[in-house]
Amino acid sequence: MIRWARSRTGEHTHAPPPPPAGRWNGGAAGRESEVHQATAAALARALGTSSAMARLGVEIQRVAARDPEPVLLIGEPGTGKGEVARLIHRLGHRAHGPFEAVPCAGLDPAEAAQTLFGWAGAGPRDRQRTTGRGLLEAAHGGTVFLDPIERLDSEVGHRLIGFLEDGTLHPLGGTTDLDIPVDVRLIAATHLGPEEAMRVGSLSPDLHRILGRAPIHLPPLRERAEEDRVTLVHRVARDLRTDMGRGPLDISPSALSLLIDHPWPGNLREMRNVMERAILAAGNEDTLRPAHLPSEVGQARSASDARSQGESDSAYRPESLETVERRHIEAMLRHHGGNRTRSARDLGIARATLINKIKPYEHDL
Repeated sequence: MIRWARSRTGEHTHAPPPPPAGRWNGGAAGRESEVHQATAAALARALGTSSAMARLGVEIQRVAARDPEPVLLIGEPGTGKGEVARLIHRLGHRAHGPFEAVPCAGLDPAEAAQTLFGWAGAGPRDRQRTTGRGLLEAAHGGTVFLDPIERLDSEVGHRLIGFLEDGTLHPLGGTTDLDIPVDVRLIAATHLGPEEAMRVGSLSPDLHRILGRAPIHLPPLRERAEEDRVTLVHRVARDLRTDMGRGPLDISPSALSLLIDHPWPGNLREMRNVMERAILAAGNEDTLRPAHLPSEVGQARSASDARSQGESDSAYRPESLETVERRHIEAMLRHHGGNRTRSARDLGIARATLINKIKPYEHDL
C-alpha cells in the first residue's frame, strides 16, 4: 500500500489563508465566485478557450485537488508543461509553499541524486549532518517539478520510488537510520509518454505505476482549435510587451492569419521566440504586420498551397476538345431525358447541328 508523502505531523501544511471578502460580494459566495473566475481565467490563459481546452482545464483542477498524489504531464517540448505544473501547484493547498523546478536534462546521475536528496557527511558525531539539503527537503510543504523525468537514471528513479512510498528521504552518504520525513507533491513531465519511456528503459514500471495514476496529456499547438491559437498568440504578445517594455498594441488580420496557420513545431516556446523577433522588427509601429514576421512564418502556408496546387496539377488529365464536347452533350441529353430539341436549345445550337454532332456516337447514347 503506497503512503504518499505527508508532513512531519501527518497533516497538510502551508494551507493558504482565505482571500479577503470583496466589498461588493458580501461573503463566502462572492469569494467562491471570485476564485472560480480567477481559476477559469488562468486556465484559459495557459491552454486556450475552446471546449476541448475547457475539458482539459476541468481535468487539471480535478488532479490538483487529489493532493498529495503525484502527477505526470505528457506532451511535446514547449506545450506548456511547466506552466501547467505551476497551475496545479497554485490551485491546491500548497499555493503558499515553495515550488522547485528541476531541469533533469542538465544533470548527470550524481548531480541529480545530490540535487534532489541532499547529502550528509561525517562529523564529530556519527549522525551529525555537515552539508546541505536537497530540493525535496527544501520544498517541504510545496511542490517539486521534474522535467523531463525520463532523463533521470534508474538509481535516482529507485530512490524516488522509496521516497514516494514512505514519505521519507535518505540523504546521500547518510547513515541508514537517517530518515527525514518530507511533505512534497511530485509533478513529473515527459515528452515520450510513459510506455515509450519504459520501452527505452528510462522509466521503470514501478515509477510509471506511481506517476501514471494522474496523467495529463497536453496537445501540441497544431492540434488545438483555431480559437486556442488566437488566444495564445495574443497572450504571448501581451506578455512580451510587458517583459520588453515595448511592442505594437495590435496585430493586423493578415499577420494574425499567418500566425494561426503556422504549424508551430516548437509549440509555445517557438511562438514566444517568433513573436519576440516580430516585436523587435516592428520597432515603434502600433500594429504588427506580416512584414514584421520572421520568414519561416508563412512558409508553411506557401508550402501547403504549393502542395495543393501540385496535387491539383497531378490530378489533371489532358483531354481533347472533342472528348470534352461529347461529355457535355451526353450530360445535357441525359438531363433532358434524350429530348434533342430542349438539349439543343440549352446548348445554344440548332437541333440539326446537335444531330450532326452526335451521329458518330449516337449508337452509344
